[in-house]
Amino acid sequence: MLLDNLKTKPFPEMAAMLKMNDDCKAVGLQPEMFKNLIYGKTYNVTGNLYSETHRKNFHAEKVKVNIERASDNSFRLCVDGIEISEWFNMKHRESREALRPQVRQMQTPVMPKRQGIRMR
Repeated sequence: MLLDNLKTKPFPEMAAMLKMNDDCKAVGLQPEMFKNLIYGKTYNVTGNLYSETHRKNFHAEKVKVNIERASDNSFRLCVDGIEISEWFNMKHRESREALRPQVRQMQTPVMPKRQGIRMR
């Protein structure tokens, strides 16, 4: 109770900062990165970023990661200027689209209808 009041009364941005810190940890960013990101620094990241929504890692090749401050005392984690949830959705769609041609090729060809056995 006291901690909640301390977060919201004298430091209104503290709750949003703590939530953003948790989000950065969940994605796989290092704590040192968060310390600099919160002050507006941009990092170029190569590696895997984890999405809790999709429960999988997405490969990021030289993407720019930064935290943008919104007008309502909240923060947004952005990858290449796109909010990270939208970036994950885009990568998920791309991975599904890449798999679709393989699935079509693996389907068995349609067999002609069999006549069956005739009994007399």
